[in-house]
Amino acid sequence: MLGALVRPDALAVQRLLAADLKRDAELKADLMAASRIMLLDPLVLLIEQGVGDGEFVVPDVPWAAGAILRLVVSEVISGCEFEEFLDSAEVRAEKAARIAALVLNGLLARPG
Repeated sequence: MLGALVRPDALAVQRLLAADLKRDAELKADLMAASRIMLLDPLVLLIEQGVGDGEFVVPDVPWAAGAILRLVVSEVISGCEFEEFLDSAEVRAEKAARIAALVLNGLLARPG
């Protein structure tokens, strides 16, 4: 997800979504739908699989997926603002591991 979000075209889409698109509601709706299909839906499926396998307990999967996505997008935006552009796969992997550890340590583990 981090790799996809730091591509120049993805950063341009993020800037568009953050902009005031009241005058072009159709464009904003299309961008939101594409983001949902490319990022949010696969994350929901991944979490649902983990819940189904008994790996985590997540009472509201869509909310959790949205929160994780917002966390990742926030990391990308703040990284770009502070010139920490995630241009190497190694840096992205390190950041992704830290985000995953933060999220997973906050989830309830399956009963021992």
